[in-house]
Amino acid sequence: MRVDEHQEIFHDTNRFSYPTQRRFHAVWCEWNGRKMLATETTAREIAGAVNPRLLGLSRRQLREQWEAEKQRGTLGWERRVDLAIQDWWAEQWGAPEGVFEVRPPESDEERERIRDLLLRLPARAFRGVRPEAIPRHNDARIVAETIAREGAMVTTGNMVKLDHELINKWAERERMREGERGPVIQTADQLIISWSNEHERETLQVGLLAAWPEDPEAPGEAVLNEFERSLGTYDEALLPNTKERMITLLYAEETIGDLIEETRTKLPLWVTQARGKQHRRRQAVRQSEDWGRGW
Repeated sequence: MRVDEHQEIFHDTNRFSYPTQRRFHAVWCEWNGRKMLATETTAREIAGAVNPRLLGLSRRQLREQWEAEKQRGTLGWERRVDLAIQDWWAEQWGAPEGVFEVRPPESDEERERIRDLLLRLPARAFRGVRPEAIPRHNDARIVAETIAREGAMVTTGNMVKLDHELINKWAERERMREGERGPVIQTADQLIISWSNEHERETLQVGLLAAWPEDPEAPGEAVLNEFERSLGTYDEALLPNTKERMITLLYAEETIGDLIEETRTKLPLWVTQARGKQHRRRQAVRQSEDWGRGW
């Protein structure tokens, strides 16, 4: 299952929402000169996962809401975290040099194709969803939005009720995309292992960068310790095979110190800088009710 370097790869909501998954895939995308893409529905789910009341608010609106709640005396620290992290996402989506990007439908024709796909998707692929409910189901919308853009979807735990094999066979049989595009849906583990088969050394470097301490000049021993610690989170991130591949590559690497120093030259990465910004926001809003102070 090769990775098509020219195909848009979309990531589902969990890949964005959880730190280990977001860091790993963002580094992988940045390493490969890609954007970590979200469909329109995925982006809405990410906003709603922080706080449904914040869905779709602009940075200006978020600040106005902060100030209004501050005046009412209802701006507790948990609420400050909600608003500050949602503003972080708004900043990420809006940064042209960043790695996170939303790809909404570009035309009325594309929206019409999405509506048509939602009516044609095989109902049996969505376990536990009534056929008449499929056009309103978020997982179905994400699949339709991906196919409409001729893309592929990397999925994980929040789409476990989706029958990947059935969708992929249906899309191939019905020629839903032009040319030989490979599967519409694959797991994150499948994607990374497929890429790793031809990029073993680079796979280990991606893992190192995803776990790199905030200080780019951190000693090699500290970098290695953080990397080994991060491997303990791969199972929960539904990357068990990637974890085993990383361990195998680590023990096979005879000059890990040299590899760490070679990898250091790839810094700074956008995603590592963005991660530092989010961490500082979380810490700052616990101490202050002033918008932007210490961010």
